Amino acid sequence: MTVRAHEVASAEQIEDWVEQFHRRGYLFLEGVLPAETVATLREDLNDVLRDEPPRTGGSQIQLHPRMFETSAANLSLSDMEPIVSFAEALVEPTCDVEGFDELDVDCWFRGDPAPTIRQVAGHCRRINEVDTTLPVIINANGRLMDGGHRLARALLDGRKTILAVQFEEMPEPDQIEELA
Repeated sequence: MTVRAHEVASAEQIEDWVEQFHRRGYLFLEGVLPAETVATLREDLNDVLRDEPPRTGGSQIQLHPRMFETSAANLSLSDMEPIVSFAEALVEPTCDVEGFDELDVDCWFRGDPAPTIRQVAGHCRRINEVDTTLPVIINANGRLMDGGHRLARALLDGRKTILAVQFEEMPEPDQIEELA
């Protein structure tokens, strides 16, 4: 199936592209961009390479972050479907495990008397059985909303990062509990 510029690809197509990218290390999508856009992009790249010729020694071509911001065609690539959906699916947002204040705060027992062995064992079981493919959820203020057991598992496994999603705005609460 060929997807053209500004068309939204199906979830199955995006998943297939991500799998191809991980297997091959690149993804070539023939026919997505119109010929005129490809010609403009090629001209932009040639202009940059002509203005800044390769240096001697080491890498022959030096890429710069802004080198592709030379035309509307280049700038539009960052928000053009299906490219943006592919990029979003390819990049998994992560957070530094040690960056969570909740690692050193009582999130599970909330100041109750010291937990029993049974309560600690219950949390250990949940930590061991947690689905580590799911992200932790962070609120708009940067605090952990969900995923304490996943965070504990990442810490125990010695991982430096953990998958995470963050709310841009705080959702309305389903209920509000008074804490004693």
